[in-house]
Amino acid sequence: MSASLLAAAVLAAGPVDPAALQPAVDSVLAVANRVAARIEAFTGPVDRHCGIYLLATPDTSASRRDVSTALRCLAAAKRRGRPSWALWQTGFGFEGPAFAGAATSPVSDTHLVSAGRGMTLSVTLAPCLSPRVQKDATIACGNRGGRLTAGELSDALGQLRRDVSRTLGESYEGMVDQARQRVAAGADVTSPGFLPAIVDDVQRAVEDATDGPWPVCPIHHDHSLEHRDRHWLCSRDGVFVGRLGTLPRPRRQDHR
Repeated sequence: MSASLLAAAVLAAGPVDPAALQPAVDSVLAVANRVAARIEAFTGPVDRHCGIYLLATPDTSASRRDVSTALRCLAAAKRRGRPSWALWQTGFGFEGPAFAGAATSPVSDTHLVSAGRGMTLSVTLAPCLSPRVQKDATIACGNRGGRLTAGELSDALGQLRRDVSRTLGESYEGMVDQARQRVAAGADVTSPGFLPAIVDDVQRAVEDATDGPWPVCPIHHDHSLEHRDRHWLCSRDGVFVGRLGTLPRPRRQDHR
C-alpha cells in the first residue's frame, strides 16, 4: 500500500495549514500503513479501500456519517466479491495514534478492527454480526456476548444438545450435561465464559470419542467450527455459518 494511495484517502476535519499538518499526517499515515498491512493479512490484497479518516485536532473525531459511509462502502465491496477495509483515527498521544475500523473479505462477515497504541502495534479483528453505527460513531454488533440469564443458558444448552444430536446421534447428547457438571465444578455459572467453556468441553469430548473435528466446517470440511456468541464461526474465512442449534444433519455420504 503506497503512501500516495493512503494520502488520497485522508479526510481531515476542519480547516488546517497543510504545511504545518504534513509532518503529523506523515507520522499517522505510517501507522495506518502498518495497520493496513495487518488487516490485509486477513482480507488478502486490497486494491481499493473504503477510506482513512484522520483527526485534524485532538478534540475532533470521525463522525457517525463517516463511519456509516465506510460501512456502506464495505457492503458494496462485499457484493462485488472483493475485499476492502476502512480506518478512522480515534486518538492522539505520545504513544502514537489509535485507530478503529472495519474490514471484510469476499467470503467473510464484517470484522471490526482495533489498533492500540504503543511500541508494538496491536491490531485485532473480531467478526461482527449485523454491524450498526451508534450515535457516538461506534459500531454495535448483533453478537450476543456477555452474561446469560438462567433461562438463556438453559436455551443455549438445549441448542447445543440439538447440534450434538443432529450431527452425531442421540447417544452423544449426554456429553452436554457431563460437560456442564465438569465446568460448574470450577467456574461461576453466571460468568460470560461459562457457556463457552461448556462448548469447548463438549468439543474436546466429541473429538476424543470420534477421532475427528467437531462440528465439521460445512465450507471446508477439514476443520472444526468455533463457538462465538451463540453462533458457529469458521475461523479460516471469518464467517458465521449459523446460530447454535442450527447445524444441519450430515448428508448420507458424509457418514463414516
